[in-house]
Amino acid sequence: MTGEYQHSLDAKGRLFIPVRLREELGQEFYVTVSLDQCLYAYSLENWKKFEEKAASMPYNEQGLINVLFIFAAKCEMDAQGRI
Repeated sequence: MTGEYQHSLDAKGRLFIPVRLREELGQEFYVTVSLDQCLYAYSLENWKKFEEKAASMPYNEQGLINVLFIFAAKCEMDAQGRI
């Protein structure tokens, strides 16, 4: 899954997920803030792979990767595709 989308939050602080991404992400997924101040979204399957890859890295190389975990949130979309 790749792509770049420009979005804003609604009055209640919710973010609308485009239909194409909803289909690829599934009902539950992870969102985190990247170092370049963008949101990254990962399906549950891809997030687990990302966790495994990070865990296999030497501790001294995990610094930048850990930032992604600190800001990660498990999300579930509402009926309108918002988080």
